[in-house]
Amino acid sequence: LRVLEKVNYFWFQVSCCDHCKVLLILARQNLKQETWNKKWKLFAIIDIETCGAKFDFRKGRIIEICIVRHDGLSVVDVWTTLINPECYISPYFTNISHIDNDMVRDAPKFHEVAKEIIERTEGCVFVAHNVGFDYSFVKDEFASLGFKYKKETLCTVRLSRKLIPGRISYSLGHLCASLGIEINGRHR
Repeated sequence: LRVLEKVNYFWFQVSCCDHCKVLLILARQNLKQETWNKKWKLFAIIDIETCGAKFDFRKGRIIEICIVRHDGLSVVDVWTTLINPECYISPYFTNISHIDNDMVRDAPKFHEVAKEIIERTEGCVFVAHNVGFDYSFVKDEFASLGFKYKKETLCTVRLSRKLIPGRISYSLGHLCASLGIEINGRHR
């Protein structure tokens, strides 16, 4: 975990067991610890890799998930797993994620890790960079099991646009480069 203080904002760069990386932007505005804990919940910073651009049971499923729980000041715990999507991972998505069919062959299926995901995100704000993508995939995976998954969300793309206006791009790569945060092996 590397923390950089930039203009009253704290940037947390978290390496999820060398599988995926997540950047969380939190505005803390000099709150005392007890004020922070009463005002804000625990954060579940989530990054997923998929084998499709949108959820489709036959060709667009989650193939990896990383959940970093953070209390606003430090990492509470980190959990990551590959997931067998029960469908083919095309070379296009393997090129993006560096995850192939052989890697997920013996991995648990989503229904086998669903309870763990619920437990790890219980009482947490669901945080992701472009949260609409990650959150919709997770919700859709749960919906395919007949379960309604609903969480308060925080999008670090939107947050970074407000906190650091005027950037050319708000992708993780561009944000980190413009702030001098080095990322090694972003996808595997």
